[in-house]
Amino acid sequence: MSTQEVKMVLSRGKLLLCFTVLLSFVACNVLESPNAISELPTTESKVTAVLAPTTTLTPAIFPTDTAVPQSDVDITAAPLYEVPLFSTWQSYENQGLKLAMRYPPDWFLTQRGNGLTLTAPEMVNIGSESIPWLIWVSEHPKFAEDASLFDVIVNEYHFPNVIEQFEESLTEEIINGRTAYRSTIIPAAPGGQLSVFFEVDDRFVEVTLRPFDAERPYENQEALSQLFATFLETVTFLEEQSSEEDSELGSIFTSQDYGFSVSVPPGWTVVSSLRHRVSLVKQGTGISLRFGVKWATDEIDLVRTGVSAGDFFPRESVIFLGEPIASDELIYLGKVKAIFYEKAVEIVRGNLIFVITVESNQLDYEAIEIPDDIKAEADAIVASVVRINE
Repeated sequence: MSTQEVKMVLSRGKLLLCFTVLLSFVACNVLESPNAISELPTTESKVTAVLAPTTTLTPAIFPTDTAVPQSDVDITAAPLYEVPLFSTWQSYENQGLKLAMRYPPDWFLTQRGNGLTLTAPEMVNIGSESIPWLIWVSEHPKFAEDASLFDVIVNEYHFPNVIEQFEESLTEEIINGRTAYRSTIIPAAPGGQLSVFFEVDDRFVEVTLRPFDAERPYENQEALSQLFATFLETVTFLEEQSSEEDSELGSIFTSQDYGFSVSVPPGWTVVSSLRHRVSLVKQGTGISLRFGVKWATDEIDLVRTGVSAGDFFPRESVIFLGEPIASDELIYLGKVKAIFYEKAVEIVRGNLIFVITVESNQLDYEAIEIPDDIKAEADAIVASVVRINE
């Protein structure tokens, strides 16, 4: 071993000896102090030092770099909108638009130009803005007798980028017995909209819910959509009563398409007279007597699918076009929810086929109750049906 290597070994030995002496000195001091362990910093003492009595934690509204204990944050979910009971809805008639309807009591109605605005008390956040839910009712006159809805919209709006999408998005459905067209693609204010168009003689009547986003629904959109669907069922058009004639019972409605007439008592309104359905509504109740009707050669199924909760109880039979038909009440929790004539199956009378029911368009099923006076009036209406073109 060289001299240099010997020096390195001796140097390392001295360092090891010094380190050993230092450890011995620390150990002796710890053992001599009975409070040494309790004086060492603890997790508890550290937290107490950070959260001093004068420190107040405020829940952060926006994300911050400082973590806030979950238990200290007041998280309150926004209240869900509750649709008012249908029995509380207000009735309204507008001679300018030639329509009648019902709307929730907590909505504010204003008339602007040739349209109506119904404003909800409920607000919705869109970006940095908070706006109320709205239902807008307006009309679009036809510029030609055979003009389609697409023609009218193209003529009225000049947005080439949405016209093609609008035509592709249109869907056809039956609302209250009347053909309606639905679309979510139409020039609108921020937030989008759901528009339903009724074709009424020489015009289209638009009923629109704003805002509306089919892909990313807003908070409470589902509840407001249900309310909108009920609202659409209440819309009736004054032109539809033009075919009625005065009578001692009230009036007579005649279906030219199917060749039969029916007596309409005071307080009842014919709200639809389109193909395959005639409905009479008891004003102010949302209860309607519905006649599904077709020719024997028509390839359409009138029979309903599914029945709401309850049990059937028989009533007295009713004479319908010369022959008795059975009548049953659908009762749930002690309340009559509907009346089915011949259990809502097809009733054949010559070359015509009918399906007849009495039902309500209320959303709250438990609140529905068909009173005795409406039952009796419905029976009288059914018994009054007469064939005029056999």
